[in-house]
Amino acid sequence: MPKFVVAVMPKAKTTPSRLEVRDSRTGRLIGTHRVTGTHTEFQRVVSAGDGRTFYAVAGVTGKKSCRTDLYRFSLSADGRPQTLIPTGLTMHDRGVTDLAVSPDRTKIAYLYSDDGCGGAPLDTGSGDSGGGNGGSGGDSAGVATPRSLPKVGVGVFDIASRKRSQWTAGSDCSIAGVNWLPHGQGIGFLVGDALDHPDQLRRISPSSPSAVELIKNSALVYRAPEQTSLDAVFPAPDGRTYYFFATRYKAAADKSDPATPSGGDYRYMGPSAAGEPVSAQIVKMSAGSTTLEGVASTTVPDDLSIAILHGEASGRYLLSGDGIVDLQRGGRPRQVTGLRGAEDVAW
Repeated sequence: MPKFVVAVMPKAKTTPSRLEVRDSRTGRLIGTHRVTGTHTEFQRVVSAGDGRTFYAVAGVTGKKSCRTDLYRFSLSADGRPQTLIPTGLTMHDRGVTDLAVSPDRTKIAYLYSDDGCGGAPLDTGSGDSGGGNGGSGGDSAGVATPRSLPKVGVGVFDIASRKRSQWTAGSDCSIAGVNWLPHGQGIGFLVGDALDHPDQLRRISPSSPSAVELIKNSALVYRAPEQTSLDAVFPAPDGRTYYFFATRYKAAADKSDPATPSGGDYRYMGPSAAGEPVSAQIVKMSAGSTTLEGVASTTVPDDLSIAILHGEASGRYLLSGDGIVDLQRGGRPRQVTGLRGAEDVAW
């Protein structure tokens, strides 16, 4: 199990947004990166897979514009975070909502949204503060109506050349859970929409021509059962097993009335229209099967900050926003002291 966990901690009344490094076993605070400037916030963090190199997204928000920057930093042998180094990936008025480093550590796949930077709505001067997704990164639980959805997509950034390719979804949808699929299968991502389509795991080739439409040029890998939201995914290195953070919702009878009482003619309408979540689990699916097998019960999310899944080299542990899962022992995730309220975690 990796020694260190890096967390994105939100700003509070007396403390700015920060990155915290903690011991994965004891939760002991080892080091901190604090933002400079009152309008800057850390939003996402991801590991390069070696337990020492990390990438972090920081957003700078003004009254009518914003900027998103990607930084690299490393940890010393004792876990202390070193200097933040700009990577050259900067986007204006567009947020990066999820990250994944390629197995060879040369590229970064990312999800982006036109809904401001990191899901923060821009001040258009009209007095309407907007909706936003609360920083949850284009998740289906934050969707109210198809017209409320921002444009979203998948991008790839080459760390050495600083070149990037991007594929935008041409229809209203929400995306989350970007990952590099093993054995060269491409970039995986979760997609759902605000009507009655179950969430899907899809994949796109990183060599696809830039600017082609995302959904039409991607392939279906797995379709979720009805009334189930796939909020995060980790593809195991064996290429045959997928782990999901899955939330099951009550169904609704009438699209115009999500609060229809029990006993109606229920059908799946997507998480946002389905009402309250019933249960949340980390589940797995093996190749050749469409059945989701429960691995660990988790806290039912009131937002999707805990819907995070990262593996590690031994294949025994998963890091989630709800704690560390021992895949051999099962049971509930073991919470890491000090990480309650974290907006993102990585190891």
